[in-house]
Amino acid sequence: GKKKRPGCTTAAEVWTGPGTTCKVKAAAETRYELTVLAHNAVGHGAPSPPLLVTTPASQATPVAPKAPMALGAPHVTMKGSHVTASWLAPKDAVPPARLFHLEVACSRDGKVVETYSGAATMREITTLAPGQSYTLRVAAQNDVGQGPWSTPAHATIKPAAEKKVKTPPLAPRELELEKASKTSLRVRWLPGEDAEEGAVAPPVSYKLEVAEGSGSYEAAYTGTDTQFTIMKLKPSQRYRVRVHAFNKAGASPPCEHEALRTLTPVDRRWHRTLGYIFTSLIIIIIMYWLLIAE
Repeated sequence: GKKKRPGCTTAAEVWTGPGTTCKVKAAAETRYELTVLAHNAVGHGAPSPPLLVTTPASQATPVAPKAPMALGAPHVTMKGSHVTASWLAPKDAVPPARLFHLEVACSRDGKVVETYSGAATMREITTLAPGQSYTLRVAAQNDVGQGPWSTPAHATIKPAAEKKVKTPPLAPRELELEKASKTSLRVRWLPGEDAEEGAVAPPVSYKLEVAEGSGSYEAAYTGTDTQFTIMKLKPSQRYRVRVHAFNKAGASPPCEHEALRTLTPVDRRWHRTLGYIFTSLIIIIIMYWLLIAE
């Protein structure tokens, strides 16, 4: 078979073979004139009547869309703990992108915390936690399929503003002796009771002070526990104890106990003397009964 373009003066041979059908490679939007010649061992016969053919315009093969273009990643703006992500639809997707997928993940462990699928090219996220960092990525989808994910964007939510404490905590309550020995006193207390819950900032620490007799107070403990054992005290001695609660606004009024006393040690000499007396009485009683029996 031969083909030629309009304006060509010569024909080009494009196929030779024993069959009666063939497939010819042709350019788009081009008019061709095709003729067929038969031949045998003697030579070629006369050409067939020409067949005029015009090829149609080329059709692009649909492809999945590319990732949206916006700084190579979603464009992120932040206001407080609210994050707004926006992106541009790909221009070379055929057919056009009709759906977008947004994925928000925690940077620390990669856990996805927010997703979005829709036709919009902007999304506001309001569920992110203060003090955490996140990655955001987006992908576009058309009738063929989903394109690749974009380069991730990053967003860090500022920590929540710390509430200013203006009022010291209430005084601790129910300061009492839990256990006493000759050289120690174990005391405990409760936090101040807030009549209207949340009206006063709670304590963050306590300070325990102790005074011997009518002497001055000295610090014995600072911490968060609500019990403490005061060590290295004198036996049979009266002590005064008080506790203050603290927060960022300052100290509470004290909770005091004026009459705590260590135990009095037992004199072991009296134990020995009483033992001798008791033993002597037993011996005398036994001898008396022996005399009577005789």
